[in-house]
Amino acid sequence: MNVRRILGSAVVLGAVVTLVAGVREASARVTLHEGYVTETFAPEGFTDGPDGPYQTCADKIIGRLGFQYGGNPDNYVPPSPLVSRGDVTYRIFRDDQLVGARKKRFQDGASGYVKDDPVLGEVVVPPIVEVKSPPVMSLPAIEIWGASPSQYVIAAATDLEIPLPPGLAAGTTLQVQPYFSSIPRTMIVVDCPPPSITARMDILPGFATNYLVPKSPVPIPVDIFGSKDFDASTVTDLRLGAASPLVWPRRLAALDIRRDLNGDGFLDRRAWFVPKQTTVKCADRTLTLTARSATGAPVTAVNPVRPILCR
Repeated sequence: MNVRRILGSAVVLGAVVTLVAGVREASARVTLHEGYVTETFAPEGFTDGPDGPYQTCADKIIGRLGFQYGGNPDNYVPPSPLVSRGDVTYRIFRDDQLVGARKKRFQDGASGYVKDDPVLGEVVVPPIVEVKSPPVMSLPAIEIWGASPSQYVIAAATDLEIPLPPGLAAGTTLQVQPYFSSIPRTMIVVDCPPPSITARMDILPGFATNYLVPKSPVPIPVDIFGSKDFDASTVTDLRLGAASPLVWPRRLAALDIRRDLNGDGFLDRRAWFVPKQTTVKCADRTLTLTARSATGAPVTAVNPVRPILCR
């Protein structure tokens, strides 16, 4: 389904929420508008049914919340300045919480679940998460989903994040419910691999050209740079080509540097590798570093090299 941005006039049809699982490799998205589903994307290796359940990772749901419009888009003039259409509250229940529960509309108009207790009487089922979205802002141009210009039009949207409590196991079924809607949507927790990280590194820091002698036994320094999302000082399973980093004796351990090397405020690491062990070839023009972050995410970095003294 192609997403197009066009200008057009519109009339309100309902609220839309697009839910996206919180990792790149295993993204899951479901577009909801008052109980209807327009599009879903399951993580790799999983399949969404036509009516769910839809997949999410266990740590959080990252979403895009909007208001749906329909009508002829040709005469639409976006508001200036852009305005807020308010916010939306979402509540998340585990499916097992709702065994024996029934839906109920409360005095404030909110929809929820209750159970009948022989001693306490009617008991409200508490959600595991209740979160209010940021203000839903109008867009300078509307976004259209579907073949017809009058269908699935988003004219106000904002990003939202629904954190999930720790300890949710794969296979746990969740009900995602707008606070004032009686129509929940089912999502199932799946194991999602941590997102891969593309890091920066510098072979032979300080040199403009990384000259390498493929058969050299002399260790060379390699700097791995951190960022706001990546602590390079804690990486494990380091490999430069086929080489593991050199393990220095205690008196030289200070050569394995773990601090901010480039002055950007993030922790870096300097490791040392033996070129001969990398199995770099004379025809190679790059070397790849692989590692694991503290969260287990795969890390890769690539740097140009120029092998010399090959004969």
